[in-house]
Amino acid sequence: MAIVLKLGGLGLAVLLDVSVSVYLLHTLAPLFNVELTWWHYLFVAPIVGVFPDFDVLFQFFSEKKIDDAHHSLLHIPPLIVLAVLLGGMMLFSPFWGTWVATTLLIHYAHYSSMWDFGLKWLWPFNMNQYHFFGRKQIG
Repeated sequence: MAIVLKLGGLGLAVLLDVSVSVYLLHTLAPLFNVELTWWHYLFVAPIVGVFPDFDVLFQFFSEKKIDDAHHSLLHIPPLIVLAVLLGGMMLFSPFWGTWVATTLLIHYAHYSSMWDFGLKWLWPFNMNQYHFFGRKQIG
């Protein structure tokens, strides 16, 4: 029963991240005068919405387990958001850089509002993992 609850919780978290990604794609496109097609909604938005969680695959193949400690380089908000914003703007367009950076920022905010772990919001100045509401996890 515990595995069913764990998978259900993970499924709800993924659903939230994908929904936010699709919503932001749909909301920001008119502001940048960008035309979207069906595959942006069905393929691009879901992949971007859960992109930081692809590091769970690395954890599974290297450690043969999946838990909340899968946060690697992909879960360092200042580094990833800035890199994606600048890289997306230079390689594609201001819309794509802004959309991906905003989607990932909200993904990280979602993680920091959960009760069991936080993220390195003050990297590179501090390696502690911070939660919202003043909670901190050392290490």
